[in-house]
Amino acid sequence: VDRRYIQYYAAAQYVYNLQDGGEFELELENPIRYVPWCSVDPCPLPMEKQREIEKFPLYFNGPKPFEVTVKAGEMLYLPSMWFHHVRQIPDEKTGLTIAINYWYDMQFDIKYAYFNFLQFIPYSLSEDPSSRKLINAESNFDKCSRNSEDESDTTLSQDFKNVSDN
Repeated sequence: VDRRYIQYYAAAQYVYNLQDGGEFELELENPIRYVPWCSVDPCPLPMEKQREIEKFPLYFNGPKPFEVTVKAGEMLYLPSMWFHHVRQIPDEKTGLTIAINYWYDMQFDIKYAYFNFLQFIPYSLSEDPSSRKLINAESNFDKCSRNSEDESDTTLSQDFKNVSDN
């Protein structure tokens, strides 16, 4: 997914609440930390599709995603840092779907270094993606790499000068 659509949200988790009817409630983490999250719904309902296209035109008019159907007994491996969206289709006989996910510690190798490098390249939401111009911007890298509980941390920011093709 294009990083233009990545926004930073406060990290949270669902907590089961027995007192209020046994429902799950969203609880913000304390201390607050921010996580990158894509705000695009890649599979909007038909009645919401036009609104999503207007909100994120470059996403819906960009490259088409790979679509994969994983059947019973099969598995799909997603490398670290790959954006993905998952939908389940219920079994025709039982109407059930079971998905098992396994996470492992990511290796902080060249992919991670490349990802961090890309976070420092300035961009604009209104910029034509075919343009090679870079604009003045501040990096938001510190939002995902630093925890707000450490008051000694300073905001990482880097001003970039306009760069154009010569």
